[in-house]
Amino acid sequence: NFSFSPDGQQIAFDTFGEPAEELWIMDINGSRPRRILSDGYRNRAPAWSPDGRSIVFFSDRTGSYEVWKVNADGGEMEALSLNTGLSLQKSIWLDAKTLLVSTGNGNPALLEPARHPVGKSGLKEPAFPDGPIFTYVFSSTKDGRVLGLRDMTTRDPSIILWDSGTNKMHRVVGGMNP
Repeated sequence: NFSFSPDGQQIAFDTFGEPAEELWIMDINGSRPRRILSDGYRNRAPAWSPDGRSIVFFSDRTGSYEVWKVNADGGEMEALSLNTGLSLQKSIWLDAKTLLVSTGNGNPALLEPARHPVGKSGLKEPAFPDGPIFTYVFSSTKDGRVLGLRDMTTRDPSIILWDSGTNKMHRVVGGMNP
């Protein structure tokens, strides 16, 4: 798992699959590798904040994967979700205030750390116009406005684009399995 910094000059990555998964940063040319988190837990799926000052990631330090934040230079961590029981797995910033996270059951959830205290109450389902989407895979445009979702509800998964500004969805890929 890896993530490019907003300025494109660095990459954050994890050591997925190791008994203790660490978080690292290095320059895009492969120089100056720096370990920012090594604490014996599984820390994975780093995602840079839009301002490049911090990195969110998932850690199993509470018994299930929850969202945490650490400064890009390491240091103190902050829990952004706790006790959700959802085994959170991936995140992307939609804007400077909102994270979209993938849960262990395939339902995406929105997390707005500044508006909600840490805990399950901070998670809410996105209001997709066509109802809930079952997805583990998603990506967004650089401004976070258009979100690509992999709809996993059918035998022939498809890609759906959701414009969060207009709340409109458009299926762009699907029906390709014979």
